[in-house]
Amino acid sequence: MASSLLLGLKLKQSTRDVSFRQTLGEYIDSHYGTAAGERVSADIDELDLLRALVTGVDLSVQSSTESLIVQYYSNLRLIEKRFPSIDFSTFQWSDAFQPEHSSSSSSITVEIAATVFNLAAFLSQLAINSDKDAPDDLAAAGKHLMKAAGALAYLRSELEVGRLEASTLDSSPECLMMLESLLISQAIECILEKGAKAGAGKATLARLARQVSTQYVDIYNVLCGPQLKEHFERPWRYTFRVKAHYYQALSFLHQGDHLRAKLDDEDVQLAVRSQISYAQEAKNVILEAQRLCANVKFNPMMKEEIDRMAKEVTARVAELQRDNASTYLQRVVPVSDLQQIEPLPTASLPQAVTLEYLSEPIPSLTFKSVVPEQVTRDWSKYTDMLDKMIRREQERIDQADDVSRLRLREMELPDRLNATQVGNEDNVPDAVLLEVQRIEKMGGLASLVHLADQLDEMNRSISEELDECRRAPDAARYAAKIDAYAGNLSVAKRTDSFSRSKLRDHEDDLRGLTVARAAAQAPHVESRMLLMDSTEPAEAAQALEIGIEGIRALSEQRKKLEQTLKRTKDGDDIVETLLSTTVDGAAVFADHLAKYDPIKRSIAENIHKQQEILDAMKNATHVFEDSYDFDDWERKRRAMVERWRVHVDVFNDINASLNEGIEFYVTLSDAVSSLKRALLGTGTGTGTDGLSGVHRSNNDSHGVFPVHDVAHDFSSRLHMGNGRSAMNDAHNANADVEVSGTNPLLARR
Repeated sequence: MASSLLLGLKLKQSTRDVSFRQTLGEYIDSHYGTAAGERVSADIDELDLLRALVTGVDLSVQSSTESLIVQYYSNLRLIEKRFPSIDFSTFQWSDAFQPEHSSSSSSITVEIAATVFNLAAFLSQLAINSDKDAPDDLAAAGKHLMKAAGALAYLRSELEVGRLEASTLDSSPECLMMLESLLISQAIECILEKGAKAGAGKATLARLARQVSTQYVDIYNVLCGPQLKEHFERPWRYTFRVKAHYYQALSFLHQGDHLRAKLDDEDVQLAVRSQISYAQEAKNVILEAQRLCANVKFNPMMKEEIDRMAKEVTARVAELQRDNASTYLQRVVPVSDLQQIEPLPTASLPQAVTLEYLSEPIPSLTFKSVVPEQVTRDWSKYTDMLDKMIRREQERIDQADDVSRLRLREMELPDRLNATQVGNEDNVPDAVLLEVQRIEKMGGLASLVHLADQLDEMNRSISEELDECRRAPDAARYAAKIDAYAGNLSVAKRTDSFSRSKLRDHEDDLRGLTVARAAAQAPHVESRMLLMDSTEPAEAAQALEIGIEGIRALSEQRKKLEQTLKRTKDGDDIVETLLSTTVDGAAVFADHLAKYDPIKRSIAENIHKQQEILDAMKNATHVFEDSYDFDDWERKRRAMVERWRVHVDVFNDINASLNEGIEFYVTLSDAVSSLKRALLGTGTGTGTDGLSGVHRSNNDSHGVFPVHDVAHDFSSRLHMGNGRSAMNDAHNANADVEVSGTNPLLARR
């Protein structure tokens, strides 16, 4: 699905015709004379032509349009620097996603920001419109998306467009970061599809699909936040929710296939059980995606792909179950009981591509006629010298950063130092810490108790409504429906009791899922047998701690020095000096370059100090490592991960079951309310045929979206139709409504 259903960014539109002829031409006439203005007249005309072409760009054109946008941007940066005091005609740009909203300003920075945004939008459209049947074309699409993300990153970080008074919501930091994440996610989709076409390993494909699913969950959550909830069309938001389910299902399928192949020679029974369990979970998730597609107006291509995959997965599960029933006779278990795939390392994921032409623009216009030709040549020569010097210093800084990271990694610091401290949060294994932090953020045990209380209240409320239906004068006509709903409610009550019982049984363990408890239980390294009067280990540890702090301080100092270099360069314009002096240009160069010497000396001293600290730390490391049993510490850490994983899995299972119950009651409540309206004559009733009812099993489902408080208004969330079962009514309502809550009921029979 990746390559055929990518989403492109929309273009910002210039809602006001702007000409540089009047403002820029008048400025040059007044500051450099009429003759100079006449000499740059052609440059101004070309600038106006470029703007007309860029603001009216057709996204269906070839990639050569990218150079056109970059050319206009480069010239704008030249004008910004060369003529900083001009008040231009008002630039007015619309919001890309809310065209009725626009902003205006006389600052050329607004024009520059809109141009960079449109560059990102155009690159994303190039990715969408490319032919993706071949692996090379998929790779090209991925590169376009990463370049687009790089443009937005530059817009957000370097231009700091969010601070502009005249910026629209599409250029806010929150929106730009979300769009960057979207573009990177789609780049991963392209990599995933390319890998699938090239026959990549199932484990790799599973990891890629899981990563995409996770990122789309994050994007959906951001879009549902207060800043952006009303800014994007609902089908756009819902697309990310559907794709999160799609790629989660795909990850489950690839994981199952991977385990079947991996374990087939070792444990055939486990291999078969793993494949069936993951395939069943994939079916549950893709059916949920299918339901979501039915409740909102989607891109028909997406719905077609979801329907295709649902059909394919359903058939595959049936085939696997037949084989299992006839040959293997394996019990299907929750995927949480099986081997889990490790997530992709952050370093291996696609990143936003830094676009050099944005940070180092090369304009096509020079306005050479505004200054003497010799001054222009000298200015260009000085700029080249300055750029080379800055690059050399930045390379020295980057090399120093790489050396410090590599040397500390070789010494396994600061992890091994942390290991000597009892109760240190930094000593908790990441596999435990991240899960416990997530659980604490959700509310821990209290959140589960709250959800269980919600289930009780919702069951009671629906039961009362059914009692009202039974007392209605025309109740006999709907007796079958009432009995069906009552039966469903009774089954749900038993399932709720099971979840509540499981919650009580594991209450102490669940209460202990805190970072503080994890830190208290985290193993610390034990010292080897030493002489009682030996002070070497303590001295070595102290030396390492001091060394690490010193390395960090030097790293921060280098960052500040690098910033100082850039600020000095940005304000280093020697044109006016060259215009006013009779001294040879080389002398002017030397005088201006001399102001960088103190910064260069500070960088050299910084790097030298770092090397001294690293050499001293190397000697201390030998003493430190010989003093402690790190092998035993590693074994204890692995044991802790396995021990805590059991408790985390229990929490996830109970949470998923309770969340499923919430969504079940939302659906059932709507059906009962519809029946009540029909009986009491307060609205349009449902059909008279019987309902098969909605079923909820004790099998937990692992959805991708966490549930918050949905009980307060659950009866209005879905709309039931006529003449269908309660399940089908809930899932196939024609009304274009968004289902509140998350992890909706997986319709399990």
